[in-house]
Parts: sequence; C-alpha cells; structure tokens
Amino acid sequence: MPVTQYLNWRAKLVRLVLGSVPRRLIALLALAAIPVAAMAGLIAWHNYQISVDRVREQLLLARETAAASMSTALEGVEASLASVAQAPVVRSADLNRCREFLAAVLVVNPARFSDLLVIDPEGQIRCSARGQIASDGDQPWVQAMLDAPREPTDANDLASGARLIAFGFPILNDAVFQGVLAARVRVAWLADQTRSKASGLHLWLVVPGRGLLPLEGATSTALPGSSVLNALLGSSAALLWAPSTGGQRFGYGITGIRDGMAILAGIDADTALTKARERLVRLLAGLGSALLAGVLAVGLGTHYAVVRPLRRLTAAIRRWRTGDEFRVKPDGAMPAEIDEMRRAFQDAVSALADRETALRCAIAQQDLLMQEIHHRVKNNLQVVASLLNLQGNRIRGPEARAEFQAARDRVRALATLHRHLYARGDLHSIQMPGFLRELCDQLFQAMGETPGNRIQLHIEAQELRISSDQAVPLSLIVTEALSNALKYAFPGGRSGSISVRLTADSDAAHFVIADNGVGIPAGPAEAETGIRDGLGIQLIRGFIRQLGASLRIEQGDGTRYIIDLPLRRDQLAPELEQIIADRLRSAA
Repeated sequence: MPVTQYLNWRAKLVRLVLGSVPRRLIALLALAAIPVAAMAGLIAWHNYQISVDRVREQLLLARETAAASMSTALEGVEASLASVAQAPVVRSADLNRCREFLAAVLVVNPARFSDLLVIDPEGQIRCSARGQIASDGDQPWVQAMLDAPREPTDANDLASGARLIAFGFPILNDAVFQGVLAARVRVAWLADQTRSKASGLHLWLVVPGRGLLPLEGATSTALPGSSVLNALLGSSAALLWAPSTGGQRFGYGITGIRDGMAILAGIDADTALTKARERLVRLLAGLGSALLAGVLAVGLGTHYAVVRPLRRLTAAIRRWRTGDEFRVKPDGAMPAEIDEMRRAFQDAVSALADRETALRCAIAQQDLLMQEIHHRVKNNLQVVASLLNLQGNRIRGPEARAEFQAARDRVRALATLHRHLYARGDLHSIQMPGFLRELCDQLFQAMGETPGNRIQLHIEAQELRISSDQAVPLSLIVTEALSNALKYAFPGGRSGSISVRLTADSDAAHFVIADNGVGIPAGPAEAETGIRDGLGIQLIRGFIRQLGASLRIEQGDGTRYIIDLPLRRDQLAPELEQIIADRLRSAA
C-alpha cells in the first residue's frame, strides 16, 4: 500500500472513530474497560473450568463410592454364601430339606437374591430355592459357576426379563469338592448399593474374562469405545474424556475392588459441560450487556452534558457571524468549562464590538478626510483650469492658445473625476455611465459645442464600476480622443456624430470612441493650427501602456479608437479589509 494511500486511510479511520466528543469518550471508555472485560472473561473462564473440574470430581467420587459400596456388597454376598454352603443340609442328599432351607434363606434376603441353587460337579442343579431345576440346568452361567465359582457372571431371567448376576461359593466336604452354591443376585439391589447422587452416572462391573456387567442405569450407548476401554483397563487410576459409542462426550474412570474385579464409572459430560458453557455464555452476555449499557449511558450523558451545550454555543457563534447578537443563556446543564468558554467568548465579542466600533469611527473619519482631500483637489484643479483658461484668452497666437485650452481640458477632466469620487461616497471606484456623460458634456461645452446641434453625441455605457487608479488614465484617454474628434474631425462647420460605447465582461472592459468625420489623414490640412494634435495621440498611447490595455485605431468613415482594458476592480478594498482584519486581531 502506498504511503499516501495509507495515510489517507488512517486519517479516515481516525475521523470515523474519533470524529466527535461522544466517540472519543466511548473510545476512552472502551480502552478503560479492556482490563475489566479481560478480568471478567478470565473469571468466567475460570468458572467454566471449575464446572469442568466439578464434573471430574463427581466422577471420581462416584467411582470410589461405587467401588467401596460394591466391595462391601460382594463381601456380604460372599459371606452369606459361605455361611449357607457350610450348612449340613446343603451337603445332604435330602433334596426337599435342601430346597426348604434355601427357600428360607431367600425369604430372609428377598431384595438381594432372586434364587439360590446347589450345582453338583456334573453341572446339574441339585436343588433350588424356587424349584426351577429343569429350566435352569442348561443355561451357560451354570457351567460358568463350576469353572470359576467366586467370579460373577450374567444370569438374567429370560422369562421375566429380570437382570441378574450369579455368584458362587464352592461346597466342600472334608476338602472334597461336592459342587457349588450359586446365588442369582438382583442387579437392581447391587445398583442400590452403588447408587450415587450424581446425575447422568453409568456403572459397570468389570469381571476378568467375563467383560462388563452393566449395573442399574448403564446403557449400551454409554459404553466407551474399544480403544478407550483398553486404555482404562490398562490403568485402574485412569480418567479419560472420550466419546461414547452413542456419540456423546463422556468422562470415564475405573477402579479395582477385589479378585481382579473393578468398577467402571461413566458420566455424561455433555449435559454438565453444556450447562457450564451456557453459564459462561450468560456471564459473557451479561458482561457485554453491562459494557454496552455503559457505552450507551456515556454516549447519552455526553450528548446531553457536553455535545448539546457545545452545539448551542456553536449555533450562537454562527448567528453572531451572520450579524446577530451573540447570546447564549446559561443553565444548570452546561458544564463549568463550557460556561467558562461562553463567558470568555462573550468578553471577546464585547471587546471586539468595541474595537470594531472604534475602527468604524476611524474609517468613517478617514473617509471624511479623503472626501475633503478629493474636494480640495477638485477645487484646486478647477482653479488651475480657470487660470489656464484666463491665460489662454490673453494669448494671440492660435497655436499657443490651443495648447492652453488642451491643458485646461485635461485638468478639468481630472477635477471632474475627483468630484465624482467624493460626491458619490465611494473613494475607491467610480461609476462609469454618469462620469462619462458628465465628462463628454464638459468637453463639448469647452469646445463651444452643444450635444445634439451640429455634432451629435451618443453614449452607451454598461453599468460598471472601475477602480480609481484605472479611472484617472482612462478619463484622460477619453478627453484626448474626444477633444481630437471635436477639433479635427468636423472642419469647416461640418456636422456629424461622436459615439462613446462601453461594454464589459467578467475580467475586461471594452471602449469604442468613434466619429464619422474626415479622419486623421485629412485632419491636418483643414485644422485651425495646420497640424494634427500629435501630443494627444502620444498621451493616449502612454496611458494605454500604463493601464496594460490594448489600442487599435481604425480608419474609414471617420476614426475609431478601440480599447480593451483588463479590469482591476476596487484595488483598495482588499487592502483596506486586510488592515481592518489586522486591527481586529490585534484588538482581540
């Protein structure tokens, strides 16, 4: 990215973010809130981690509690079986007495045992507390009891659908194996012994060589995958977070109890962690809402406490700039700093008004002095013109008298210009139509002519003001051109017309002074003095150079002076405005 483009982009971003007082205060509030927000976020995350740790602790506690409870329950079952197995009636051949004895034991422990059976070494059920010898003899758990009497195995009741686990104890008579006393223990009773208050808990009894025996609450979808299960079985202290076979996230822990058996505990982490995440989101949302409310409060407060008073002050300043009085009514909502600014500006406005009044008085006095100067200059020029006229009347030679008259006309032209400057009240520019008409009438009168008699006078002048420094040479140009036309263009009493036309565009004025007389070549032969007024042409060209204008003299049916003048409008006004501005700044 080019440097200029980057700087422009950065400037736009700064204006967008910090372009007003409320935005700057909001930005400052946001910067100040970053540590608070970071701390609150850390606290929220810490709370989330505590929730996760709480799930872990629940799992560990439930695992250890279930293992202890299961160990106690198994020891009780084993003690009961050992006591029953030592009874002589169990080893006797009297099947009825054996069944009655086992039924009596079952009555004492109805919640614990579903059935008590004696299995002979050939795998046949010799007697049962419930008398179901025929239906149970062929089930796999019976043979499992003979193979490993003290290891539990599944012994579900297929007819009723009851979940049962079989435990066995060997029957010995003088150290001779006579069979196994088997008990079908209710899984519901074992689950009651290991029940935990933790929600979403699943328990399995791990039996070596038998796999997992689900306890109450355990489901197949809650089981861990094979790799996770192998990792758990490899370390009894393991605690893992892993997806279950049903796709949910679970926490799994395993702990041993006795004879290689263990308790596998699983807890549904999705529910607990979802609640923890919900609490985290609620906390963060509450934090964000609080920050947003703070930002809005700062924005609104800044608007009412700072921006509105500043806008009132700005509006009053703008009205004052257009000429209205500076007036801002203070109230309790305006901060002390802004009110101090208002009072300071009010004092500055008052001082500036006093200085402006004094300056206007000085300018008015200066204008009066300038008018008086122009008036006296006009009077002095009139005196000079009168003296030249008196002196010219005393001269007998026509050539010398003509020179005096020409000098007189030039002085009168300047006097007329000065009269227009002070009489119209504008000392820096002159209104051309009225000035041209008076100047032309004055020249006709000096030549003893009356416009409209022998020589017609046509003046077409656009409304235009020309600065005084341009008006002086321009008036002398008009004087010379018109005097030459009156003197030389109409010899021998000829009649004709003279026209003066002034037009202007945005930056230039265009003069055309034309007559329909004999023209310049014929003029000298018929002139009173015998020569053309060469000095007048020289003066015209000199004034043209002074103005920076262009001059064309055309012949044919008379003479035409075509002048193109670049305008310099009111050159003194900017200088005067600068002087006023400098004085006002120094006064403030």
